[in-house]
Amino acid sequence: MDEIARLKVPCLIDCKEQYAVMGELADAYPEAKIIIAHLGSHNNEKLVDRFIGLAKRKENVFLDSSWSDVPWKIGDAVTIAGAEKVLFGSDGPLLHPLIELTKVKVLKLKRREEELILGGNILNLLPR
Repeated sequence: MDEIARLKVPCLIDCKEQYAVMGELADAYPEAKIIIAHLGSHNNEKLVDRFIGLAKRKENVFLDSSWSDVPWKIGDAVTIAGAEKVLFGSDGPLLHPLIELTKVKVLKLKRREEELILGGNILNLLPR
């Protein structure tokens, strides 16, 4: 994590629903850009809500939209934490990218929000 922060590159972490661990990492490494895979949990709505709250509270925490069996939570993440905190992910090769893209498209987000999620946010996180 020290090296990730030093290089200013984002780090995708599949935390296996370990909310406390992610909170500790975010606190311990505020300079690190942490992307939490699968909104933190692919199917536990209450836990996803906690991860959305973490992304809202922590400047360095972002959420990946892939492998969500509760895709409406992607919309909740946009509403609560902001579109700039959500990144499109397909988690390939396990999931078809078109299915994952559809989960974002059916939300009928504002054009700017969709643009951020589908590419703008990752471009903003990558070092220049």
